[in-house]
Amino acid sequence: MNADSDTPLSKFNRIQFMDYDNNAQQLLLPEYGRNILKMVEHALTIPDRDERLEYAKRIIEAMGAVDMNTEELGEGYRKYSYDYTTKLWDHLAYLSHYELDIDYPVEITRLSVYSTRPDRLPYPQRNMRYRHYGVLVEQLIEKVKDMPDGNLKKSTLKAAGNRMKRNLADWKGDGITNDKVASDIAEYTDGEISPTFERHELIKIDTNHRVKNPNSY
Repeated sequence: MNADSDTPLSKFNRIQFMDYDNNAQQLLLPEYGRNILKMVEHALTIPDRDERLEYAKRIIEAMGAVDMNTEELGEGYRKYSYDYTTKLWDHLAYLSHYELDIDYPVEITRLSVYSTRPDRLPYPQRNMRYRHYGVLVEQLIEKVKDMPDGNLKKSTLKAAGNRMKRNLADWKGDGITNDKVASDIAEYTDGEISPTFERHELIKIDTNHRVKNPNSY
């Protein structure tokens, strides 16, 4: 016997729903495929309530087997995660248009509740002195300005310099120097901070925009 003969999908495939109609109606949840939908339609025709529930459990197993969205999380997650199992039962109810009359083992949330598109967040509008560095670099340098002199200020300034070298390399290419970064920091702070980075102090980026080993300077 084939090793896959006892899986939920293989049991289902042996029933009667392997025909595929290219002209069929659009799937509500395409990730599960048309065969799962046919299983749901079949469940609606089962007159016995207990048998209907048992068949619904088989559908849940099959849905978990074909759901590729969580494949990287592993079989244990799909089998034992309460949130994931609840999602499958929610999807089953949705596929049946909430007409599948069974004793659901979880509280069903109508799909429309959590599929409603949220309000669009306003995009922050602010003038940036150097757009290629981005707003986060600006905010970091603003924080550095308010820091007292010491190791924390020095290490934060170095982190900002390293981020600026990466961003500058992405925008401009090679030839990015510590002096250029130091000059831009001074420009950002209107001269309040005029750092001097030693040759080995900041990361070095090669012509392929990769960070080089500090020992290779």
